[in-house]
Amino acid sequence: MRERDMMMRSGANASEVGESPRTAPTPSVAIVVGGRFIAFDLARSLERRAALAGIVSAYPRARAEGISPERLRWNPILGYADALSRRLRRDRSGRAAYSRAVQFGRWAAKHLPVADVVQAWTGYALEPVAAAKRGRMASVAFRASAHIEAQAELIQTEYEEFGFAAPAVYRPMIEREREEYAAADAVNVISTFAYRTFIERGHPASQLILTPLGVDVGEVAGAPRTPRGAGPLRVLFLGTVSLQKGVHYLLQAAHSFDSSGLKLSLIGGATADGHELLQRFAHPGEWKGRVQRAELRTILSAHDVLVLPSVQDGFGAVICEAMAAGLPVIATENTGAPDVIRDGIDGFIVPARSVDALQKALAVLVSDRDRCVAMGEAAASGIATQRSWDRFADDMLNEYAELAKRVRRG
Repeated sequence: MRERDMMMRSGANASEVGESPRTAPTPSVAIVVGGRFIAFDLARSLERRAALAGIVSAYPRARAEGISPERLRWNPILGYADALSRRLRRDRSGRAAYSRAVQFGRWAAKHLPVADVVQAWTGYALEPVAAAKRGRMASVAFRASAHIEAQAELIQTEYEEFGFAAPAVYRPMIEREREEYAAADAVNVISTFAYRTFIERGHPASQLILTPLGVDVGEVAGAPRTPRGAGPLRVLFLGTVSLQKGVHYLLQAAHSFDSSGLKLSLIGGATADGHELLQRFAHPGEWKGRVQRAELRTILSAHDVLVLPSVQDGFGAVICEAMAAGLPVIATENTGAPDVIRDGIDGFIVPARSVDALQKALAVLVSDRDRCVAMGEAAASGIATQRSWDRFADDMLNEYAELAKRVRRG
């Protein structure tokens, strides 16, 4: 039984698989987000439903995201500063990122559109939530990862084992996010893993909204498959190379196989700690660096299996994208995998931080290519009925409508 099904109870707020009937009038939603993340995908879906009051962002390329100009409130200066800092791999302490988050939060609070619900992404949410309350609007702190204390503990362990002295998460940011959780009318999480971390830290279930993430599966569904032949199993990691993503565990597991049995490709950017783990563990040519979003379909079609070995991941949209492209997925339980993967049918769910578990799951597919193909086919047919963006938006709007009603009642 899926973890999400087992967690269905009062306050968990996840819907059954299938269509989501609209149960209340559609609320208008204002999104506050510093970067891109998945916020613009959600904004486009809301705008199609005439439910987007506006999006307030510092993302430098926001104008290219297809949002109507009258619904975009934009401060690219802070976004450019953040992007430059990341590119130069500075600010390992998180101090400067924290300062920019506060700056943007203050700016966003002054530029909120009128809405039924203000959805402010955590880290940027404290000031917008306060402004929403002054304007008698419902407020949601949208958390795309685990509870920040859980995230900090998990990543700190990796930092210490890897030999980094600096804290993995800046302590003032932890305190800021805790204030955001408490101040908002609800916290919206996107996986049962993240939901569980909030419950474990005492957050009331009645103030949690769980809407497992959606993806645009049509973007990659039906991608022509590159013939697999009899060569090595083509294993793909797609995402930001970092300790948080657990890439060092995948590298160690993959290197237990002969090159004739397995070929690993790491595609995506890398954090400062990611560059160090690549130097320590990766073989020449395994890391391919960044690619354009337009190349996603081609990349997925050229591989046999996707692995997401995250130590902590709010969901991991790439899980659904790879499944839609016909790849089985091996992912840790500290992701959205338990929400979508049928363990042993269209992928494998493994414990986080386990080289041995990754090695065993990969060995199954290395030794049985027919099973790999069958699992990929099962993944494609299964995901097509589960987590579209439209389904995600409908689930979220149903929950937000009820929240707005409660807030209006006082």
